[in-house]
Amino acid sequence: MQTGRHARGLLAILSAAIGIGCLRAAYLMLGAASLPATAGDAVLAAVLAVCGIVCVLGSLLLWFRLSDRPRVETENTPRFGRYGAGAEGSSSRLVPALAVMALAGAAALATSEFALLRYVESPSTVAETQETEEPAPSTEPAAGPSPSVEAVAPEPAVPVSGEPKPAVTSPAAQETAATPPPAPPAAPETAAPETPPAVTTVPMPKPEAVPTQADGHRDAVVWLSLAPDGKSFLSASTDKTIKLWDMAGRQLIRTVATHADMTRVAMFLPDGGQIVTAGDDGEIVLRTLADGAPLHVFSTKDHGGVNKIAISADGRRMVSGHSAGTVLLWDLEKRAALHVERAHGWSVAGVAISEDGKRALSGSIDGDLRLWDVEGGTLLRYWGGHERGAYGMAFTHDGKQAVTGSGDRTIKLWDLESGRELKRFEGHSQTVYAIALSADGSRVLSGSLDGTARLWDIASGAELALYVGHSGPVYSVAFGPDGTILTGGYDRTIRIWPEAGGGALSVLAGSPE
Repeated sequence: MQTGRHARGLLAILSAAIGIGCLRAAYLMLGAASLPATAGDAVLAAVLAVCGIVCVLGSLLLWFRLSDRPRVETENTPRFGRYGAGAEGSSSRLVPALAVMALAGAAALATSEFALLRYVESPSTVAETQETEEPAPSTEPAAGPSPSVEAVAPEPAVPVSGEPKPAVTSPAAQETAATPPPAPPAAPETAAPETPPAVTTVPMPKPEAVPTQADGHRDAVVWLSLAPDGKSFLSASTDKTIKLWDMAGRQLIRTVATHADMTRVAMFLPDGGQIVTAGDDGEIVLRTLADGAPLHVFSTKDHGGVNKIAISADGRRMVSGHSAGTVLLWDLEKRAALHVERAHGWSVAGVAISEDGKRALSGSIDGDLRLWDVEGGTLLRYWGGHERGAYGMAFTHDGKQAVTGSGDRTIKLWDLESGRELKRFEGHSQTVYAIALSADGSRVLSGSLDGTARLWDIASGAELALYVGHSGPVYSVAFGPDGTILTGGYDRTIRIWPEAGGGALSVLAGSPE
């Protein structure tokens, strides 16, 4: 008897947990990643909502019935009413029904996990979902109102039967009077002229030709990293490649390395002779810049793809965020993991590390932010920073504040000691996907799915410059040398801009489609 009660109690608790998870997933399915929900999302969200409500209510009912029974029952204790013979029947029928619904809810919850991950699996997929299809130029004349033509109606015939007749004085006159005069001929109808209206057809202007180069990136450019000496920079693309570019000559030097799946990150270490790359294949690779040869591979395949990494200013510490929701803290000198944190319930969308390497920040696609102590691996603070995914982020130079960009289209400045929002930068019309901080810490650079990059003043919150030119989302931004800005995006190009704004100084083209 007691064993059965314990099993039912565990079922009630498990069902309640699954129900709450289903309700939370249903809410996120309709609001994740600033993308329009598909018909499949709506159906899955409805299933999750039904399973969640039934599981929660069923668990409460089962728990109530268990807790309402006498705590001490013996063979000699008479039972009456709802505790009497047959009282187990309704509870016994509830248990299998609740178990089946809990299993259905768990299956729907697992399905929603994969559905939500598609919003951060591939930036190119996100861009294709959000693009607006342009109508083809029309070759037919534009329809318009015809000129007004006033039709002339025929005049009615004058009736003669109602007029008085003259007196008849002779048979001839009578015969003449008896014969009615012929009716006047009807006026002919006036037909409206069928002159067609004048039409002026103005063709759509031809789209601006995007330059291409055979050895450029074949897919979205999702990461840019300037070399410590400012003479070159790295780019990572979802075409699985990492390329090195000459800053002064503004041309490709060579393809440095590739990954087995989409590449997400390529960063210089402080010495400039080594780089770290990572991607959806679940590998973080330490390489030599000269030939791209791997020096060490940090395999994190059990944690899913590597979405973002950040490295401290001295190159000793690193943080990585993964699609399984985990955050890994690393000692790069010893080439070992310091801590593995199951940090978020959803895929990690952004990470940052302080310049001294002591604290790290992570954000997930549900908008939650978590602050970590790197050495101890302890969670210092967590809060719901954004309404949707937190993608780009960076610490200020003193490590006391951080800037985050999000799917809710805002950029926020946080006080990390209190978790309080200090300032909000608004202007982007779509997800803010990338964030970079200037060398002096006074300006923030942002890239967005709205196709623009923007420069902001941290002290005042004012927008300083707007960079428009990419034919699609901007996924990567970086500060260049000598007052320049670097941006890369969905159109496979890398553009170099004057920091003050205006047209691009140079366009480093992608490969032909």
